Amino acid sequence: MTAGRFLFILVLTVIVNGLLILRVSGWGLLSEPVRHQGRLPLRNGDLVLRCSKGLVSDWFRMTSLTDRRFSHAGIFLQTSNGPAVAHVSQDLPSGLKLEPLDRFCSSYASDLVGWARTDLTDIERKKLHSLILKELSSGREFDDRFSLDESRKHYCTEWVREVFISITGDSSYFPVTEVDEFRYVAPDNLYLNTHSSLVRTFEP
Repeated sequence: MTAGRFLFILVLTVIVNGLLILRVSGWGLLSEPVRHQGRLPLRNGDLVLRCSKGLVSDWFRMTSLTDRRFSHAGIFLQTSNGPAVAHVSQDLPSGLKLEPLDRFCSSYASDLVGWARTDLTDIERKKLHSLILKELSSGREFDDRFSLDESRKHYCTEWVREVFISITGDSSYFPVTEVDEFRYVAPDNLYLNTHSSLVRTFEP
């Protein structure tokens, strides 16, 4: 598949399934509590993944070449208002947001949830916390072209990778996938590597 066809299919899918995206986000719906949360010793900088609902999510899930269980990812952050997930979302309003963990992992939004432990040091986890809070006020937008060359717009997995590069100074912290000269960050790039590993999965 050429890069042009890859982008065309993506954009067309996003347009056709706009209403499904709103459903994925849980827009206007009350989130269900995550019953497994008490058994998840999450730490700042851990990754929270989910298999979102809708055709767009099904498409993005298939971009992973090894483990195709997940389609969306964010970074766990403990806040004064409770556990939350920072993530870049394609729903309305699009862009970077901080969402309560229960809502991010609810059955309205996902069919499967997973979390991955990263090898950040305690100092790096503190830096990450400060960076994300700063990022939340930056007006970061969703990149519907899925281009790694766009500096102001990101899609979910790309933003996660950029945050970790900023914190660690390691441009190879998370790998990228290349298909027909098109480079992108797939969901499984975030936990099938030397710096993080999938710890737990469950159905919400």
